[in-house]
Amino acid sequence: VPCPDLDRDRIEAAVGSFLGEYRLSPPAYSALKQNGRRLYELARAGEKPEAKPRLVNIYAMEILSLELPVVRLRIRCSRGTYVRSLARDFGRKLGLPAHVQRLVRTRIGSFSLELAFPGERIFAGDIEGIQGIELTRALDFLPAIVLKDGAKANLFTGMLPTHQDVADTVGDITGAVAVRILDGSGELIAIGKRAEGPRKRLAWVDSYRLMTAGGGNAL
Repeated sequence: VPCPDLDRDRIEAAVGSFLGEYRLSPPAYSALKQNGRRLYELARAGEKPEAKPRLVNIYAMEILSLELPVVRLRIRCSRGTYVRSLARDFGRKLGLPAHVQRLVRTRIGSFSLELAFPGERIFAGDIEGIQGIELTRALDFLPAIVLKDGAKANLFTGMLPTHQDVADTVGDITGAVAVRILDGSGELIAIGKRAEGPRKRLAWVDSYRLMTAGGGNAL
């Protein structure tokens, strides 16, 4: 449909209405499941699946440029946010149909676009200039437990860390499925799976995978 000459104040008001917690309905063509089947499979079969709205968080939404009918936005959002659905709702708030013309993910957790390496070059075997990311930094989105010195040596012999072995925690451990296991200097030793059930009272993790050879070098 023809795009009217929308004034910037009205567009900024629509942008501001998304900030904070927002109930978002995922698109029909998504990988979410309904009765054991992906929504995109149902949609392609001619059905009209309706995904339940989910609560997401829009931390920031900034207008980068305004050249109607195109509005360029920078969005910082929580996991589970479908930008296609945001575009749809953005248009509805303005009384117009809207869709995503171009989408670039600039960051996820500690990984940014500046640290990325073009996939087409990797597939072609061209890895000149590729740089790795230290495991400690790459996994810093996980909460962590910091072991006492003696507990670190015990971990290398296969002993699970107990509450008495932990000097400190980093981040919110509550409900975490996986945790980093660090030594006193902050070096990554292992990744542990959180214990569930009665054993949780005794051990911080019920299994782990060592990530160092004892000297801090990633394997």
